[in-house]
Amino acid sequence: MRGAGLDLADLREYQYQDDIRHIDWNVTARLQVPYVRVFNEEREVSAWFLLDLSPSIDFGSHTERKQGVAAEFVAVLARLLTRHGNRVGALFCGDGVEAVIPARARAPPRAGTPAPAAGTGPPAVAARTRPGASCCGGRSR
Repeated sequence: MRGAGLDLADLREYQYQDDIRHIDWNVTARLQVPYVRVFNEEREVSAWFLLDLSPSIDFGSHTERKQGVAAEFVAVLARLLTRHGNRVGALFCGDGVEAVIPARARAPPRAGTPAPAAGTGPPAVAARTRPGASCCGGRSR
């Protein structure tokens, strides 16, 4: 499928099983031999996670809370996605939008690693609150 997200990788001679829609007619006319375009599909994904921090999810056993399990699950999924160059963002909501972490391709540095030079690090968490608005479908009280 051609369209957005595809990059031209190479030109090669036409083979019997190739799709004729991929023939590059300019090269074919110049060389008098049919050539097809070979594309690389861009597989970058921007994933957004919505974490509910409302009191309705603040329960669990004395060792595990549902909020903690949800946060750990999202962290594992985010790590898997960023390992392959995908962008990951998060939206935290409770009575309203608590905080937004913009989608980016890598996680901030861990403790004990040198800090990046000024202006080159990941963006900080931007807190955005809306009075009277709830992000998780319910009404704020």
